Amino acid sequence: MIFMRYITIILFVLLVGSASAYELGMSPPRIALEGEVGMPLCTTVAVFSKDYRGLIVLSDHWSRTGGNNGATYMLSADEVRIAPEYSSSFFLNGSQEEIVCFTALRDGTARGLLLATTSAGNVEVGAWITLTAHAKGTALTGASVTEVGDVGTTFLLANLALTLFLAIFLYWLMRRAY
Repeated sequence: MIFMRYITIILFVLLVGSASAYELGMSPPRIALEGEVGMPLCTTVAVFSKDYRGLIVLSDHWSRTGGNNGATYMLSADEVRIAPEYSSSFFLNGSQEEIVCFTALRDGTARGLLLATTSAGNVEVGAWITLTAHAKGTALTGASVTEVGDVGTTFLLANLALTLFLAIFLYWLMRRAY
């Protein structure tokens, strides 16, 4: 009976002692891209490891709600109307920089997760993505008069006329009161 306990302990030590883990990292941990709809928005991502040498697979996953729970990032880029452009895999030998691009096909903000996974799938690291796209020709604070054209000019003149009317009416009320 004691003999069986020693064999069990020795087997346990041998099996646990042979377990290994890889250290895998990605920089930057957060990617924020902003630009126009239909324009590729690109950045450089570095994947690195001291002890892993092998194939790395890149993939992107998206969420409608965002947040820091990776399990909610179940949507494909097509489902959130984004066109990704990057190498789907590369060989890692120490450190590797990859250019990743995303083209938003509609305006708004999308939240995603870029994952780098070892070929065996046993180690995974990621970076949070926030992609904000604006309709073509609009500034971050809204459309300027020259970008909108005649409609913007008409709006500006109508706004000016309303402001003048209100100023004259206020002046009339103040004179009448005193």
